[in-house]
Amino acid sequence: PDLSFGTHNGTISLDIDIRPFNFIVTPSGKFIVTGNPLDSQGAIQSGLALVRLNRDGTLDRTFGLQGRQIVNLDQGKSHLNAYENWVHLREDGKISVSGTLLNH
Repeated sequence: PDLSFGTHNGTISLDIDIRPFNFIVTPSGKFIVTGNPLDSQGAIQSGLALVRLNRDGTLDRTFGLQGRQIVNLDQGKSHLNAYENWVHLREDGKISVSGTLLNH
């Protein structure tokens, strides 16, 4: 492991409300993690969550709202979840995510 990453011998433990599914490393060495947003009790919420981490594993607070971005996919459905299969950083720097939507 890269011992310069995080604070636990190459690992990190973040208090972020996300159930991660996928991640990529950007050309600048930052990490984009995608998953489902979680409520305060840990239950999966409707939508898609993205988190960006700096090279050292800390939240990149310049991304979204303090390092996090939640995309609401509910659109009037009772409980619509996104399950990401793929995340890609485009040449223009924009993030593309694809996956499956399920209405529970």
